[in-house]
Amino acid sequence: MFGMMFESVFFNWLSIAAIVAYVIYWYSTCTFNYWKDRGIPYLKPTPGFGNTRRMFFKISFAEQFKIFYDSFDGKPFCGVFQFRSPILVVRDPNIIKLVMVKDFAYFQVIIFQILLCK
Repeated sequence: MFGMMFESVFFNWLSIAAIVAYVIYWYSTCTFNYWKDRGIPYLKPTPGFGNTRRMFFKISFAEQFKIFYDSFDGKPFCGVFQFRSPILVVRDPNIIKLVMVKDFAYFQVIIFQILLCK
């Protein structure tokens, strides 16, 4: 009798742990199709870290973005992930000029809205 009760409790906890693990995995990877759905070239992310896993153990933020920049030689822009958040890396100087000078007011509002939502 005690053995059956132990097995039942064990399997209940095991199924709860499996469901929690699945929910955590799904939450950490649910945004990973963002760049693919928009047809933008991107680096395949790692669950939980996105493309920034190496920043925690080996290299700096600047070195990591240099790797992103160099990975897409010849492309005007590319997509990467910081944890589960998509980030657009712009490589073309003309597009950078448009974003930082001509259309800055539009992007400033978007960045401000994103910061307020977090």
